[in-house]
Amino acid sequence: MTSELLTRALLQSNLFKLRRWQHHINPSLSGSGLAYSRDFVCITVKTVFKRLPVSRYKALKLSRLVCAKGPTSQGGNVITPRFLRHFNTLCIDEFNDAVMISIFSKIMLWHLDTRGFSKEFDPCIEEIVLATLDIYKLSLANLLPTPAKSHYFFNLRDFARVIQGVLLSVPEAMEDLQSMKRLWVHEVLRVYYDRLVDDNDRNWLFDTLHNVCRDKLHEDMNELFSRLITTSSKIGEEELRQLIYCDFANPKADSRNYIEVLDLEHLRNVCEGYLNEFNNMTKKPMNLEVVLHASHSSQMSCDRMKAGLGVWAKVQERFAIEHLSRLCRILKQPRSHGLLVGVGGSGRQSLTRLAAHISEYELFQVEISKQYGMTEWHEDIKSVLRKASSSDQHGVFLFTDSQV
Repeated sequence: MTSELLTRALLQSNLFKLRRWQHHINPSLSGSGLAYSRDFVCITVKTVFKRLPVSRYKALKLSRLVCAKGPTSQGGNVITPRFLRHFNTLCIDEFNDAVMISIFSKIMLWHLDTRGFSKEFDPCIEEIVLATLDIYKLSLANLLPTPAKSHYFFNLRDFARVIQGVLLSVPEAMEDLQSMKRLWVHEVLRVYYDRLVDDNDRNWLFDTLHNVCRDKLHEDMNELFSRLITTSSKIGEEELRQLIYCDFANPKADSRNYIEVLDLEHLRNVCEGYLNEFNNMTKKPMNLEVVLHASHSSQMSCDRMKAGLGVWAKVQERFAIEHLSRLCRILKQPRSHGLLVGVGGSGRQSLTRLAAHISEYELFQVEISKQYGMTEWHEDIKSVLRKASSSDQHGVFLFTDSQV
């Protein structure tokens, strides 16, 4: 969140003092200015008789402020009337269901036509849009933010991200309507399920997916994902973890299509090949192998210990492949960013470097030192933006919480 001092510095950097009036500032002698605040919030000050920071401003000549904020019912703070009296308030309502269905249906129809899909896929347009709308509205009503789940904020962007993921489909990878519906389930899991931190919330979303698939997609999830069912007769959360989509499963292919992975062992070999290739090219090779040390006080036999370590290594290996495919999915989509939450040593940075290499992106990471300050930070940001805008080389900007 931008502080009071930084906000004032940003405004005054393009303004000039007027000689006639000591406390008045102006954009220029012959022009006018417009300042826009995308998400304006006002921190409540509990100190009695203390003026709010937003109340302490100089008079702006020939300047206009345009501010936007969310309603107080969704976490927005109340704006002080002393500041609000200067504005003409305009309320923009949310889109109704008919408008959202119309917008996203046309987007999907455009995608199917431009990609060359057969008319057989046209019925899935309405089904997928209605199903996404149900997931979106139910998530707004049931997955509410709390102090322990402060990131449980869902808006229309999440609706669009699900559709955007479905738009990664190509006719070569979609055999029938069921394959398109499986892709939709995968995108819902990536947009909503990956954000959940509570088992009860995950169970709720999984049950909701079952109901929405039955009511809107007219499909039974047990039949839709029958190939993933092994021991039990019903599809569960553990089985759906094997549902992986990526664009690097076939490195020898001419085009990198976003396809469903049917052979996890083959994908593991592909990931190992990319890892070896990365280690041969870099000065800092990575070792993503799981290394576990046995305790001398353990009563397990040596054979049982080796078997247990082997099983645990496979579990960790599958986790790494799952997260690697998710990172590559984020990099594949425009205007997408990732917030990787986990304990230290879990492989967040290593997997990001490997994902950038797989996606053929250039990775950039700042080097923090005692002399590193805001000036160096701004120069690094400029360097990344210049390189991305002046060439076709895409980039990944990686920084950790300790560097913020």
